Amino acid sequence: MASFLVTNRSKESYEQRINTEPTGTQRCRRYAVKNFEAFVSEMYDGRSTDDVVQELFVCKANKGEEFEDTLYGVLQEWINWNERKGRNPNTIRVTFSNLRKYFFYRGIKTNVQDIGEFLRFSKIPKEEKH
Repeated sequence: MASFLVTNRSKESYEQRINTEPTGTQRCRRYAVKNFEAFVSEMYDGRSTDDVVQELFVCKANKGEEFEDTLYGVLQEWINWNERKGRNPNTIRVTFSNLRKYFFYRGIKTNVQDIGEFLRFSKIPKEEKH
């Protein structure tokens, strides 16, 4: 029997959770989810973010080692997709940070060391001061 205290963590409940945060933070977090939804829809034949989250849980339950490869593979594809769209490397990094928070809320944890090992971000161009 499921506990009445357990809540289903969905996109809608995430929206409710971030409603108490500052407006700018809400906007950035919503943008990250919306951006990932566009990626999933384009790259995975119209599937939703919920489909990806559920599939990641299936991978985690069946093959723990394959879960990391799958998770970081999807995230690297997302980074590459954003780069092909011409997004600024700073924007991609900030959006990734907010996307990590969404995944954490949904129950998918990422590790800082794994991110450094598995993911490649574009270099941030440095402006020369004259």
